Parts: sequence; structure tokens; C-alpha cells
Amino acid sequence: MKTETRSPSAYSQFIEQVKSSQVQRVEIKPNRIEYALKPEFGNQQYYTQLSGEVEDLYRLLRGHGIEYTSSQAQGATVENLLGLVISAGALVGTLAALMKFSNAGGGVGGQAERLAPRHL
Repeated sequence: MKTETRSPSAYSQFIEQVKSSQVQRVEIKPNRIEYALKPEFGNQQYYTQLSGEVEDLYRLLRGHGIEYTSSQAQGATVENLLGLVISAGALVGTLAALMKFSNAGGGVGGQAERLAPRHL
């Protein structure tokens, strides 16, 4: 969207404008929603805060054929991917440590038997 002046709007007003086909395009950002009205409705620029689930908003916009972009979904995907990589790394590290102990003569009990004096 262009760097024009945007006025604040209530989320309920935004939803009504979407439902009445007044909105031309929407940009969903992590901290707010920016949108522009169609030229026949003044071509004005607004912003509002998300109130509810973003997936519901996506469905509403698609259902009314409104063009939208979202930088919010990309951030969530990166966070999810990072969480998976960290979890997988912790799992591999734990398994590697267990394998090391199992190859060292039976773990802690195996070490104690090796160090104990032998009687003939």
C-alpha cells in the first residue's frame, strides 16, 4: 500500500465495510490491519486492530472477493519451523547421549562393575 495518511477505524466498522463490498484491498500486519475503500466509496485509507481469529478474517475476505496480503502468517510459519528444529535437535542430542552410555558397558551399573575389585 502507498504511504498515504490512514485514519483509525473500529474493527466492527471494517467488518461491515467488507460485508457491504466497500473494501478494495486489505493488508494484514502483525500489529494491525490496513485497508483501502473502493474509489466509489472515497478511496480512503484506514487501519484497525484484529479482533478475533485471523483465519475467520481470511475466509470473510475470500468470500467477498477482496484482495489481501498478510505478513502475519509468514511470521507464524517461521516460529513454527524454528520450534520444530530446536525440538528435533534436543531429541537427537538426547538419543546420542543414550547411545554413548549404552556403548560404555551398560550405563552406570556397567561402570561400577568395571571399577569394583575382583576376588579370585
